[in-house]
Amino acid sequence: MQGDTTGERVGASGGRGAPWLRLVALVALAAGLRLIQLAALPASFFEQAALDVVAQDIGTAWRVASLAGAPLAGALFWLNAQWFELPLLGPRLMVVIMSALLLPLLWLASAHTLGWGAATLALLLLTTAPAAVAAAQQATPGALALAVLPLAFIAYAQLAQRGSVRAWALFGVAGVLLTQCWFPSAALVLAQLLALLLGVRRERRVEVLIGGLLCTLLLGLILVPTLNSWQRPDLLLNGTASLGQIGREIELLLLGDMLPGMLRLLAFGGIAAAVGCALIDTRRYSGLLPHLLMIVAVVALAGFGLPDGAGALALLALPSLLVVIASGLSSLAGLRFCWPLAAVFTAVLLTVHFMRLVGYYLDFV
Repeated sequence: MQGDTTGERVGASGGRGAPWLRLVALVALAAGLRLIQLAALPASFFEQAALDVVAQDIGTAWRVASLAGAPLAGALFWLNAQWFELPLLGPRLMVVIMSALLLPLLWLASAHTLGWGAATLALLLLTTAPAAVAAAQQATPGALALAVLPLAFIAYAQLAQRGSVRAWALFGVAGVLLTQCWFPSAALVLAQLLALLLGVRRERRVEVLIGGLLCTLLLGLILVPTLNSWQRPDLLLNGTASLGQIGREIELLLLGDMLPGMLRLLAFGGIAAAVGCALIDTRRYSGLLPHLLMIVAVVALAGFGLPDGAGALALLALPSLLVVIASGLSSLAGLRFCWPLAAVFTAVLLTVHFMRLVGYYLDFV
């Protein structure tokens, strides 16, 4: 497996004992940030589909959501809407709970190959990322897929360590759940399979080829109803997102558009330095490869017209982007005399998150 050698050396640098108290604190922080003003938020444009689904009976809701490529999201939204007077409160609350409780899986999946420090920083950045907080407060298929994404990370980590039937079954279940939440997520699963094929030892390549083909076939069969209806005008974006547009959406996810000039420059410089350090640190290639390929998969999908627009599509890359940034900052801190610079860049990014969160909440006061 790709993490059996260098990954163990990197992962061993994080100290002894799992930092469960920090994980619990971050889960509590994530839940708290995502619950603020949850019921008072107005319905967004992209939540209109959820409103249409919860107004139907369960059979109709399932069929409508299946044609839109989000059958599991539609069913879960419908079920949770039955418990509250406000139709969107139940689905929103479900997304918040899932996004908070599944966040530690990102840490568990990253700690072995990237180190506990980098994994904890990635978890902190995702916990406080304004784009992730705002997404978790919306009842959309893309938001639910983002909440479920850590399941795919831990499933990949388990499969990369050992090629057992149980590991393949877990990976297949995670891939199906993610794809059923929102069909573009299938590209992330395929990116993980490619990373596994590129990074696995030679003696496992036949196993990975067979398992990968079976998983791809399974995802294809699941996506048949959606792919058959993909040409419907109401399922297509008006036009397609160019590479520049998806880049702009990623920039907005990370930095927003209202930061003061100097702070924005410092944050952009920190991100650039972190990404550069991540790419040249060969010890962490095994842990970063699936995330890099998942980012590439999202960018590649920008050429297609997709529901919810380029912004929701770019959101699927946010956890991987933050993992790369956290890994790069951890690598920078490990260089001689560079740890103060890494600390400054980390403080700048967290300050950006705090300022954007304050602005986000004040918009709805």
